[in-house]
Amino acid sequence: MQMLYQLSKEHKMSAMVAYALEPVSSLLSKEWAKEWKQSKEMAVYAAMLMDAEFKRVKDFMDKEGIWYLPLKGIVNKFLYPRYGMREMSDIDILYDVSDALKVYDHMTKQGFQYKYSKAALGHYVEDIYSKEPACLFEFHTRLFDAEITDKKIAKYYDGIWGLMKKGEDTTCGYHLSAEDAYLYNIAHAYKHYKLYGMGIKCLVDAYMFNISQKLDYDYICEESAKIGIGEFEALIRSLSSKLFDGDDNFEELLSEEEKDALSYMFRSGAYGSMEHRFENRMKELDDKEGGAVSAKTKLRYLRKRLFPSVDYMKFYSPRVKKYPILLPIFYVQRICRAVYRKRKKIKNELVMLKGFHGQSKEG
Repeated sequence: MQMLYQLSKEHKMSAMVAYALEPVSSLLSKEWAKEWKQSKEMAVYAAMLMDAEFKRVKDFMDKEGIWYLPLKGIVNKFLYPRYGMREMSDIDILYDVSDALKVYDHMTKQGFQYKYSKAALGHYVEDIYSKEPACLFEFHTRLFDAEITDKKIAKYYDGIWGLMKKGEDTTCGYHLSAEDAYLYNIAHAYKHYKLYGMGIKCLVDAYMFNISQKLDYDYICEESAKIGIGEFEALIRSLSSKLFDGDDNFEELLSEEEKDALSYMFRSGAYGSMEHRFENRMKELDDKEGGAVSAKTKLRYLRKRLFPSVDYMKFYSPRVKKYPILLPIFYVQRICRAVYRKRKKIKNELVMLKGFHGQSKEG
């Protein structure tokens, strides 16, 4: 039970497991019955707080004439049968970034803290606002950035406006069709999968989409190929179906690729891990398929970490974008800041680099 509780917490699914355990709650010890009940109640409480704040934000944006498109958890939760079952860490909204200052003024007056300096408004992929005890908004200025995501995906979603549909009970709110909402979730999961890894909640979301919506799979296959996630979408759909359709011998149904993917997801936690990010970076730099990683590859890794590309630096720093001529100074500043603030992280990364030998083709 301890392992189940820990794993469900790591994957932000403790409320879902708590609901699943309700029919057998009499078989649990008093201590564990209390723990699971608290997990469910905390998820419901957090959902109520987020719903209230989300309504205030929608009312404000409708009043001010700022278009917005809710995404991911705040939409996906309606696929689930019980309130609070689909836990959320934040509320994602794509919005009209030309009104970033209006949103900033409103959110700060409502007691939210903006993550960056005010000068960074609209620069990053998300403008992030947080408020205690449990509310975080990510106002997306765009859905993907080509610098850290597959360029094909970023280009496709730069045209998101053509997929948006006007809401019926709102003046400025939009939504996606069930197929496009599903595809965006898969594309977002693919980004995490390739960078840091992702948890199994993505599989549950995909399954809930597929059993609760009448999806046009011809459209999904056609568009996923355009996006560049066709194979990944097929993997997620097949894996989620085999896991959750109720066959007790599901392991026998899984292909080797599906077993590897499932293991990777379980080891990732809800949001991936630095270990997976390191391994994926090394794979990108390694010239060989399998086998030991050469010292040359490790040196390339160090060079890229110390001196990222100009586009990468512009992406992560509004000042670099504004004053690119000062790039050498920004490189030095970046290194000094990392040594001062992230010594433990740097040490762990160097330990991983020293001990990393790659994998065989079978591994």
